[in-house]
Amino acid sequence: FMFAIQAGAWDWFGGGKPTMNEWHHVAVTYDGKRTESWVDGKNAGGTDRNNQNITPTDQPFQIGRRVCCGTTPIKGIIDEVRISDVVRYTKDFALPTTEFVADKNTRLLWHLNEGSGTEVSDASGNKNTGKLEGGPKWVKGAPITSAVAVQPNGKLATMWAILKSNR
Repeated sequence: FMFAIQAGAWDWFGGGKPTMNEWHHVAVTYDGKRTESWVDGKNAGGTDRNNQNITPTDQPFQIGRRVCCGTTPIKGIIDEVRISDVVRYTKDFALPTTEFVADKNTRLLWHLNEGSGTEVSDASGNKNTGKLEGGPKWVKGAPITSAVAVQPNGKLATMWAILKSNR
């Protein structure tokens, strides 16, 4: 798993190597000083970020592909996507067994249950509608419920500029 923060310069960090053909819960936390990655409820390592400030910009917010260096999409299925304004994990945790529920700290929550189309609705109440690109294929059978997940067929991306304009 790879994650990147663009705060003046790209800052890449990893979160472990996934086991193929299995579902994984992946999370990243950032407290203003340090990033931590979590894979399947276990801490996968962290690194100091030199106090980088992550603020909304017109740069793309992308999930399921690398931002730079061409389009390298994942070959897999994405189910829940949540962005919060607090650190939700500070120690190893039990994996969620239900869909996330929005609370006062949820800034974006996509269940990805639409089943068709190229827009995903935001269950956080913040109107951060996502735009799917690259001809994603909707498939039935996500691990949490009988929800629908997205399997990218080229790239899966949502533009922060679109999210920002709906606030």
